[in-house]
Amino acid sequence: MKNQFVKILPLLIIFLFGCKKDATAPDFDQLNYKLDDNVPIKVGVYLDNGVFDVCRTNTINMLNEMRCNYTVINKDSIVNGSLNHYNLLLMPGGDMWTYGSYLSNTGMIKIKDYVHQGGGYLGICGGSYFAATLIVWRGWANEPREYITTNGLNLFQGTADGPIEDFAPTYVDSKCGIVIVQKENPISLNLAEVIEPYYDHGPMFLFNDSTNITTIGRTIKGNKRILLSFQYGSGKVFLTGAHPEADISRTTWVMVKNAIKWCSK
Repeated sequence: MKNQFVKILPLLIIFLFGCKKDATAPDFDQLNYKLDDNVPIKVGVYLDNGVFDVCRTNTINMLNEMRCNYTVINKDSIVNGSLNHYNLLLMPGGDMWTYGSYLSNTGMIKIKDYVHQGGGYLGICGGSYFAATLIVWRGWANEPREYITTNGLNLFQGTADGPIEDFAPTYVDSKCGIVIVQKENPISLNLAEVIEPYYDHGPMFLFNDSTNITTIGRTIKGNKRILLSFQYGSGKVFLTGAHPEADISRTTWVMVKNAIKWCSK
């Protein structure tokens, strides 16, 4: 694996949670993380080899503040079949190459089977790259451009391609403007028409328009698909090329809450 892919995201993102909470942030005290039969939703959060430390921190902070019922899982949890104990697998930002090599073909097949049989999958940045059929990596900011490809989980039958050129030269945007194009989608309920999560080297999504995939949001810069939802077998998948977990306003956490409920079987 190339050394570039073991880099962490810029340190700016880790300081976001030290900032004062936005006065308009939603109150998650009353959120109901339950299925239709009143059974609590169980989320398995992958926090093993490949997850960037800053993404680990921000994801856990978000879930704790959202009062979400989650369990930290690892490679062994996936390989030994323990995914079936959870309604949803959350794959945070990280190194998608390490995800594939560390989980091995066995782990990847376990994830695919889990989702196909009715489990949910929520991918953030690296977790979204990892979900695609084809992964295209174009290099870190301020370094020579690259074009490296590999195969992912094939949950999303298209290409996860990034970082997005329109965010050059830094590939980081503290308030990435995204237009919600599917306002009645269950995942976009109660969201503003334009949201501004953190963006850091994430993918845009390329696929045939005839594919049964819903584009929920497009970037204001370049009109790129960056939020997707779709069904894979009996399971449901939500992918984001941005980082809602690092949104200082917490307003896009509503999208994460909606996605958790929609993806859970």
